[in-house]
This record gives sequence, structure tokens and C-alpha cells, in this order.
Amino acid sequence: MANSVIQIKRSQTDTYPSNVVFGELAFTSNGDVLFIGNEANAAIAIGGERFPGVLTANQAIVVDANSFVNLLNTVDLLVSNSANIEALTVNTSITATDITVANTLTVSGDIILRGDSLQFGDGGDVISLGATVNTSIIPTDNESYDLGAATKLWRKLFVKEIHESVDPPLNNKVDVLWKKIGFNRVRTDAISNKTALSETEVSDLIITPSEIWADASSIPSTKPASNASVVIVYTDLEATEDTTSTSLRTWKTGVSNWIPPRFGSTYQVNVYCDTSGSTDPSSNGVQFAQAGSGYNDEWYFDYQAGVLHFIGSSLPTVLDGTKSVFISGAKYNGNTGFTGTSLTNANLINATITSLSAPLEVKDGGTGVSSFQANSLLASANSSTMAFKTGSNGQVMLINNNDVEFSDLDGGTY
Repeated sequence: MANSVIQIKRSQTDTYPSNVVFGELAFTSNGDVLFIGNEANAAIAIGGERFPGVLTANQAIVVDANSFVNLLNTVDLLVSNSANIEALTVNTSITATDITVANTLTVSGDIILRGDSLQFGDGGDVISLGATVNTSIIPTDNESYDLGAATKLWRKLFVKEIHESVDPPLNNKVDVLWKKIGFNRVRTDAISNKTALSETEVSDLIITPSEIWADASSIPSTKPASNASVVIVYTDLEATEDTTSTSLRTWKTGVSNWIPPRFGSTYQVNVYCDTSGSTDPSSNGVQFAQAGSGYNDEWYFDYQAGVLHFIGSSLPTVLDGTKSVFISGAKYNGNTGFTGTSLTNANLINATITSLSAPLEVKDGGTGVSSFQANSLLASANSSTMAFKTGSNGQVMLINNNDVEFSDLDGGTY
């Protein structure tokens, strides 16, 4: 039999032959692809170089040594049963009955999950959110689920309002108490619009007469540099830890009736932290600002009791057990209780007056006398005074020279 040669068109430049006829073969080294012409004289790729594990255009599936296709580029992927995939990058869509991802699932586009029940993790997994949430989070059942747990607390909660099942909201109630008790102010707006120090309407707490600062009017509007009048000034007074409370959280000064800022802004106490026994904590220690100084040092000072309490979620980082809290401020040292201060323009209703130091004058509706005289008549001697007029048996009362007097009836002319 004579040798025969099959001629195949060849090209080193064209990636696709354009001049093949029906049944004719063509090979291009630009891509190493073998083509055959169909009845329409168009080239169809039928073979070429293989890249195990990578499925590309015009290539058959050739798996690698692990029987894997490492890279699958496709527009749509339809899986009718299940798919085990180590890494999946989706740019358009996947339609499948079941998909099991053993390693990482990366989706470049949007993800839409639908189902009667969606479960994330099996109880021991960790979900990390690197994105924001733009919808409400609503539980399936009312009052059935918690946010956090007794041993898994959220560190901080940043919210504008906290609503209970009844109105008004809890945060509004707390704001009322904070401004009323802490600053003697009326809440007239939300704390986001008015802080306690921004409120101007005064609302003092009711106190008993024995607690009245009788000499409060003598308190200077500016805290003096040293003791003066009814004010005792404390500079760097070391407080004592309240061991009945959580460690390091509450500190007592042992001094009551501190003068609050309502008498002047300079009476706002200053709080410092320094080594116990320090003689100059305001210079050597750390000052705690009431709004927080970056030391987790949010605090509240009760001026009446002289007690400082750290109300933040964390204790100051510099308060390590070897340091103390120091307070600088001023105490009221005047008289307390009602001391007979004059009442001006006061309406007394059902009042009982035990005694008067002097008779109530006629001009004030009194008699002007401190005792009564027997067998006498109390009469006005003039338009401003009253006096007792005394007569004897058989005398009559008559007016003589614009005065009241008693005289005998003698038949004369009157």
C-alpha cells in the first residue's frame, strides 16, 4: 500500500481559520487549537492543548491529578442536585438545589436568601459583620429573645431612644431623673438637644425645715480661694473607698452639704486620681472630667451626701488599687433650720402662731396691747392706737374731745 499524506491547513498567526471547507482540517499554533470545517464551511474547534484542572473556551473537561477542575469560568451554573466546591467566585448567578461549600464562598454581587428558616452556624461558629445593616431587626416572637447573655455582655449600646412596651420611653424617664436629682433642673427637651447643664428652669427638691440653709444668701456667687463667711473650701480632699460597693467604684468624702454648681459654676467639684496620701494631686495626678477624659472615668457626685460614684460601664484605667480619689470644692457651713427669718408676701393658711415677741400693731390688724385690764373697755383713742378705758359704778361712756371716756350722768349738757 502506498504511503498517503493527510494535508492539514496550518497557521502561526490566526487564532481562528476563516477559509476552511466542509471536512477540511486546520491547525493554528496561535492557541494550539485543531479545527474542522462544517457543512457551512465554518471552522469548529475539535481539540488542542489541554490544561488539566482548568476549563477554558473550546476545551474539553480535563481534570488534574486530584480529579479536580481548579477553575471554572461560566456565565450561568445550573446544579440539579448537589455541588462540592472548594472555592466559588460568582459574578452573575447560580441556580442549584443544594450547594455544599467546603472552604470559602466568595460572591461579588448581591446575595438574596429566601426560605422559611435560615440558619447561620451550628452554635460554635463566629459571624463577623464588615458591613452596615439598613433594615430593622425584628424577632419572630414577642418578648422571647435577648440581646446578649449574663456572661456575654455587649460593651456599649449607642442608641438615640430606648422604648419600652409603654410610654414614655425609658431614656426620657432617666433624663428627667438625671436633670432633677443631679442638677435641680426641669427637663424641657431631649438630652440630644439639651444637656443637664443647658437646662435653665430650676426645680429644687423638697427638704425638711431642719435641712434649710438659713444663710444660703450669704454664699458668694464665686467660690472663694479660702474659707470665708459660710463657706469652707476643700482643696484635694482624699476620699475613702466604699468597701460595701463594687471595688473602687464609690468613694466617700465624709463631708456633707457640698455647695452645688447652682450657686455658681465655680462650685463644680474637681476630681483627681493620685497615689494615696498625695499632697498635690491636682498637679501630680490625673483629673477626671465629668463627661469623660478617655480614662473610662464618667462619674456622678452627690453634693448633699459628699459621695462620688463612677457611673460608666468601666472603671478608670488609672485607678489600679494603689491610688485614691481626691475632691476639690466647697462646703456650706452656715446655720441650718428655720431661724425666724421674716416672711414677706406670704399667705398663711391654717397656720398656728404659738407666740409673738411683740403685740401685733393696729395697722397690721392687731390691738397693740400685750395684756388685758379688768373692768375696762378696749377702745380706739385715735386712728392708730387702742387703749383700755376704765370707769366706775353709775358712770356712762361718752365721747369727749375726740376721745372715749367714762363720766357721771349729772343732767348737764353734753
